[in-house]
Amino acid sequence: LFKSMIRLSSFAGISDYITENPQKSVEKLLQCKQRSQELNYLYKSIIISDIVVINGEGSCVFKNPVERNLLFYLMIIELSAKLNKPVFWVNGMIADCPYTGRNELIYGYAKNSFKKLSGISLRDSESYKYVNNEFPSLPSTMIPDALFSWYNIYHRFGKSILPENGDFIIPFPEYYHYFNKIDFNRNYICVGAGAATNSDQKKGYDVFCSLISKLMKLDYQVLLIHYSGNRNRFINKVRDEFNLPIIPVETSVLMAGAVLANAKLLISGWYHASIFASLGGTPTIFLNTNSHKIRSLMDMIGYVDESIFSAFPDNIEIENIYELAKTYLENETTIRGKIKGVVSQLSKESHSLPDYIYKSINRN
Repeated sequence: LFKSMIRLSSFAGISDYITENPQKSVEKLLQCKQRSQELNYLYKSIIISDIVVINGEGSCVFKNPVERNLLFYLMIIELSAKLNKPVFWVNGMIADCPYTGRNELIYGYAKNSFKKLSGISLRDSESYKYVNNEFPSLPSTMIPDALFSWYNIYHRFGKSILPENGDFIIPFPEYYHYFNKIDFNRNYICVGAGAATNSDQKKGYDVFCSLISKLMKLDYQVLLIHYSGNRNRFINKVRDEFNLPIIPVETSVLMAGAVLANAKLLISGWYHASIFASLGGTPTIFLNTNSHKIRSLMDMIGYVDESIFSAFPDNIEIENIYELAKTYLENETTIRGKIKGVVSQLSKESHSLPDYIYKSINRN
């Protein structure tokens, strides 16, 4: 719909200021900023800044087609350099796409733009290796994901942060089907899909119905997790099929994190949900996604079992997930203690990001 709107607008002489070429994007922004309050605000924000910091997250995957926010960030690098502002890319992941292959055009533009960075901080070892191999002259470091810095929040409060009555975490709008479902006095496991399931909502529904049917034999309360708006929307249909409680996407991020951190188990293909779980030591069974980030996260936390299941697990994988879930639940106390020990150290390391930027500025 968005692409169709852009094409129709072009006939009226209106064009998108974001292009595949970040230098051309800058040119268009400078041309349009006097006619656009938002673009003028963006421009002036960089003008008055001492440094520019881009929170890269999972944006930089050179896939086909590439994410629009990557094109925006590359433009910001070019604009910042043009205005003589030091610019940093932090808390990022950089990778080729295992499904579509490398987008050579955008990779080339990124390689040129990255030369203008004052520094880059990667959140995982695979991205760090990638940068050292592909952009060896780029000043880089590895600092664990910024979300690990929240470890002390959940370590301090533990399960006491969760209300006895689960209805008290229900967000606006308070749909009737949310009520009288969540019981935090019972042991529970959390189940959510990942970004890779967005491609086929019907298949996602069928697969997760099969998965939930199997997991309910564990005799634990099952909480569904809806991570991202219109994506993974089939989870709502799974909720209705089994009359299950759900943590909707509108839930407060701190409270949603507390739910994951205090679960007995998480089954997920979502990167940050898995980190939230690790903050409380909750073991995770991982579903695949569109890059190396899940594998890197497992290595960082120190999982002995390195199984990563398909985003759409078949019947054999569902059986294996069920058996691994039983193993994790039987050894949950020991596993939780090990995860918390590792994450406590990762949390300390994640706080070093401001020092990295400060030292880089002084060095330059």
